Amino acid sequence: MRKKGQTVQWFMIIVAGSIIGNILGDLLSPYIPLLKASQTIGLDPTLLNLNFFKLTIGFSFSLNLAGIVGIVTMFLIFRKM
Repeated sequence: MRKKGQTVQWFMIIVAGSIIGNILGDLLSPYIPLLKASQTIGLDPTLLNLNFFKLTIGFSFSLNLAGIVGIVTMFLIFRKM
């Protein structure tokens, strides 16, 4: 069973890898257009209206090839540590 700290650590690795990969993908996309191709996954905003309280819930996650490469790279780097 994983400890809570390990779960947070792996989540941060995935987020950091995705951010770094997307930044590199944006920088290198003029030279390698394949890195810019992406797929968006998510839920459209949904409104819960209780007359005295309104809550809007929704999220979107865009993943491209460079982001996947970044996640895998971060995973391999931290796996060795």
